[in-house]
Amino acid sequence: MATVVHLKDLMANTTFEPPCSIFYGVCNETVGKANMVMGRTTSGPDMMNQRHYHINCNVGQYRINGHDKILVGPNHAVGELEVAPGDFVYIPKGEIHGAVGTGENCELIFCYAGIGSKEESGTIFIEPPHDDTERDRADLKAPSHKTKNGKKASKEEAYATRARLIRAPLEDKIYADPLITGFGINSDTVENPGLVMGTSIMPPGGRNRRHYHVNADVAMYKIKGHDTLLIGPDHQIEEMDFNEGDFVYIPKGEIHGAINIDNKEGFLVFCYTGINSAEEGIKIYVEPPVV
Repeated sequence: MATVVHLKDLMANTTFEPPCSIFYGVCNETVGKANMVMGRTTSGPDMMNQRHYHINCNVGQYRINGHDKILVGPNHAVGELEVAPGDFVYIPKGEIHGAVGTGENCELIFCYAGIGSKEESGTIFIEPPHDDTERDRADLKAPSHKTKNGKKASKEEAYATRARLIRAPLEDKIYADPLITGFGINSDTVENPGLVMGTSIMPPGGRNRRHYHVNADVAMYKIKGHDTLLIGPDHQIEEMDFNEGDFVYIPKGEIHGAINIDNKEGFLVFCYTGINSAEEGIKIYVEPPVV
């Protein structure tokens, strides 16, 4: 059933990917049997985490605050993705990656698709923890690549990464009217991502139509605003408080909707897993458009 998890009730994990602090909002421990892991990661201005890869899951990220660089690819072909607030990042299973701070505190929301815990991700670290020295940073700079004819190769020639940086979400004003949906990761931006990740803006006092998804579980994190969630069928609607800093997990088939009870726009990030586009989720409305 639908479950709301409050950030204030979570304890930060500082040992899985040091020096990051990770709050696991949606996982087996918080919502029962989950089909994804959604969490919030914070890091300091000069962070450098161990490069690693995940055997069992694709990863989506949405950057809330801060700029940093994500390093992708093996040692012989390290590429850089310069990430800014509002950006999405997609990292497929098996893709080596890590992050280097650029002088700002950073905050992001991530989603592991199709698993229920960090242990199920099959995370493999390929280097020891860093002491954040300039020597370490220099070691991770992308080397100069040469083709067979001696000319400098492009990064695409050196290593064909499937990791993607998506800067401008594809805005959709129809999918969840009156909400404005920003699709960052889906089949329009990434080939077969196995997840859909985006943002949603709800006007003050706005309400969306109650519905359910046939093929997709959904997780959300509330960045701004205050909603009342309406969960369940007409004869048994349960109201849940959904405020800034809250996660919510809604399994496939669970009827849900929301009312913005704040006097300002609401803003959240969401993730569907097991599908490549919102259309594959098959949204079924259980009420007419809200007038």
